[in-house]
Amino acid sequence: MSGVKQDSIAIVNGQYGGPAGFDERLVVQGTSEEVGKTIEFYVNGVKANETYQYAPGEKTNLNLTVAGAPQPPQDTTPPAVVSTDPADGATGVWG
Repeated sequence: MSGVKQDSIAIVNGQYGGPAGFDERLVVQGTSEEVGKTIEFYVNGVKANETYQYAPGEKTNLNLTVAGAPQPPQDTTPPAVVSTDPADGATGVWG
């Protein structure tokens, strides 16, 4: 709380917390003065779209999403053969 990183959890295949979402947990601890303050989550340094209001002792399953960097367009053009060595159909070539 108060701007301090509390803990981290591994993200595997875009998911955390195991198949049911409850295997691993992040526990946020704060003081009575921090009740109701906003908790922000970061995934690989990128702020998640979701936030949560701190409430001590409350357990909540959160689904976090982050906006990723735009991906370059996929190259779907197959390569073209320009030449071969030895030439296609050559005879007497070892191998």
